[in-house]
Amino acid sequence: MKSKIIKKIAFTIIPLLLLVGCSANINEKNSENKNEQPASMLNNKVLPLAKSNKVRFINYNGETLKETKDLTKDVRFNEEEPTRESTSKYDFKFKNWSYSYNKETNETIAKANFTPIRKSYKVEFYLEDGTLVNSQEVEYGKLPSLDFATSIKNIEDLNNVISPVTKDIKYKI
Repeated sequence: MKSKIIKKIAFTIIPLLLLVGCSANINEKNSENKNEQPASMLNNKVLPLAKSNKVRFINYNGETLKETKDLTKDVRFNEEEPTRESTSKYDFKFKNWSYSYNKETNETIAKANFTPIRKSYKVEFYLEDGTLVNSQEVEYGKLPSLDFATSIKNIEDLNNVISPVTKDIKYKI
């Protein structure tokens, strides 16, 4: 019975002693390297900011969105989500930040990443008298469907006119 109690005490006390000893070593290390900054959180991602003297948030094109030199707490981009201009082919949705360390400027750089979303355009087909026959949304660069036009006499001519979609367009058939 006594041996069981001694084992329980040993299994409880020894880990505690080891834990106290480890935290003492960590505190000693930290006091020796006072010039180094601790690892910090950058938008919920732990980064070793010890080398950096600042964090710079940049957009996809290199434009600085925010810069901070206070690395003693979590570093966050609390402004509105970064944006990227649309092109004729894509809209862009903010995805996340990618991180890198720049030795020359001694800074951590957080760059905005975006997910491209292929745009769709409205394609409409009208009869000569102005009657709408078909309307469809077609992704940029794709051809509109002509499945609706099987009864149209000049389908051959229509095939020669249609091109990949790059904007809203109306066809007379």
